[in-house]
Amino acid sequence: RLNWNYKPTISAMKLSKLLCLSAVLLATNVLSQDLKITVNPKGKVGYADLNGNIVIKCQYESAKPFSNGTAIVTKSGKSGIIDSAGNILLPIKYTQISTWSNQLYIIKEGKKVGIADHQGIVVIPAKYSHISKLNSHGKALISLGGTLTTNDKKTYLANAKYGVIDSLGNILITPKYKGLYEFTFNGQNIYPYYEGKRLEYSYHHTDDTLATDCSFLGFSGNGMNILNAGIMDGNGNELLKPGLYYFVMEPKNGMVRYYNVKKKSTICGYHNLSTNAGFQAAKFETPLNGMNYWSHGDFTGDI
Repeated sequence: RLNWNYKPTISAMKLSKLLCLSAVLLATNVLSQDLKITVNPKGKVGYADLNGNIVIKCQYESAKPFSNGTAIVTKSGKSGIIDSAGNILLPIKYTQISTWSNQLYIIKEGKKVGIADHQGIVVIPAKYSHISKLNSHGKALISLGGTLTTNDKKTYLANAKYGVIDSLGNILITPKYKGLYEFTFNGQNIYPYYEGKRLEYSYHHTDDTLATDCSFLGFSGNGMNILNAGIMDGNGNELLKPGLYYFVMEPKNGMVRYYNVKKKSTICGYHNLSTNAGFQAAKFETPLNGMNYWSHGDFTGDI
């Protein structure tokens, strides 16, 4: 039944406006997808519609196809971002711009990198030495400083300080750690661990991605090994200070399995992250590499 006396409520009116805005954005995006790169006789690049009509004049040295309503263009050796009307969203001043995610770009200014969104807003200023590709968990490594060095024919930043960002460009862990390691060494059926994940050293090659969701990470001031590392959570909260234990396993149920290794003995135990106190589970009168049996496993149950 039609109600001829119906009046839109405030929420209905808001919904109507949102739908109109969405329609405009959709139309703009569809239009941008129809724009094709074109080159004039002088070698300048622009964009034309499907009928060949010039929409954005040929004035650029190079240009990339539109994606989500924006495109990367280059002029006088510098790159920027434009919309489908040719408006400059991100100034054409960057050494290089490349796609990082569906909504974000890596921007490079000189040798420094940062992140900008599709509206031209700089999310992370270009002052960092490297930002890795996102992994499947939406996490990436961000580094500050360091010297580009080669190892096993791959490049990495020696003496850099590392942190972690998410897919929105939020800095979760400030890049201030020379040693930042993931729990990726699988101890299954390997004595004396037999189970669980241990910290694993990584050069953080510039082509690498992070391997985990970074719920827990090891950290230290030593960028060359995992020994005596502390533990932090995925938001950079330091849960276990460095130097307490020779090496540690990934926390389980609020407990960290640890090993303290000496020349002629090995102490195995657990550290309670709630009370910040550890207790010894066993002591063996043999160094770690002399043990050929399972010492103690990941903590299970309640503390």
